[in-house]
Amino acid sequence: MGLAFNFIHCIQCRVCTRELIILEALAEGLSYKMVAKKIFLSVDGVRYHIRNIYSK
Repeated sequence: MGLAFNFIHCIQCRVCTRELIILEALAEGLSYKMVAKKIFLSVDGVRYHIRNIYSK
């Protein structure tokens, strides 16, 4: 269990489930619009969650 595990564990403790789903989708290369469609949320809703992630 190295640095990557500690980083992921730290992130999961502070990021809510919805935010984690959005992060994973963005990491897969999806656009905000595609993420919104995938999780049944508006693009503004995705942006809201991304702002929350950055503030953490």
